[in-house]
Amino acid sequence: MPAHELSREKALRLSSWTVVGNTRDGIVTHVAILARDTPNVRYNDRVQVHHMGPPLATLVPPETANEDQVDEPPGEWPLADELPEVRAQVVAWLGDLDDDDREGMKRWHRKVSELFPETMRPGFPRGAEGRQRAEFLEECHYLAYPPFRVEKDPSSGRDVAHWYSCAGYVVQCYESGPVDQLLADWQRDDFPRVDKTTVEALFFHGRRSLGDELRRAVGLADDEPWPIVMPGYVLHAFDRPDSRIRSQAYHPRSTDIRFPDGGGTS
Repeated sequence: MPAHELSREKALRLSSWTVVGNTRDGIVTHVAILARDTPNVRYNDRVQVHHMGPPLATLVPPETANEDQVDEPPGEWPLADELPEVRAQVVAWLGDLDDDDREGMKRWHRKVSELFPETMRPGFPRGAEGRQRAEFLEECHYLAYPPFRVEKDPSSGRDVAHWYSCAGYVVQCYESGPVDQLLADWQRDDFPRVDKTTVEALFFHGRRSLGDELRRAVGLADDEPWPIVMPGYVLHAFDRPDSRIRSQAYHPRSTDIRFPDGGGTS
């Protein structure tokens, strides 16, 4: 199903696990995943989501949960009583996404949730600057680059911690089940790169500098430009026929930071 902007006039019924995005001046600034079936959604309506905010908004398992219970039917796991909300401005979904796909993503999300420091946390502390912001992002396991990272126990080989960007979270969620590979490998030489000015405009709206402490905290210690997986790339990856979304990685172009006006056709 092609991705598209929502309308102020025409409401849509959106199913859980729909990709929801925010834009600013045509640039996609954030992507998340719809947590519940939601009727009558118009442009800029607030909807409940799972996302790497930061922090990660996690699926809260039952208090009695243990490692063996992760394989219980996902439909029996409760959502958190309160989930974060974002404004729905652009959306995308797989038209042939079925119940098995959704259950698989929910199972993945629960496993990931247990690898993060806390299940729910507020966003940036009011007035936080410099080192305080960097520490918050490090504690939340937020990364700008790479889009996700996994730490494994050297003895058992089990995952012990994950890190994500907002785009990395959505990509990994879909690649956990319904999609073979959503985006091309960001380590490729031809993957588009973005500079510091673009990152500041996207994430700080030009009001704050990406200082050295923040750069190190989110994985941007190397010289710019960086092959960051931008939120807009995710929307463009979904703007293709279902069969291609499921089986063929999308090769973004530098203009794909914008949606719907991008430029990629892969």
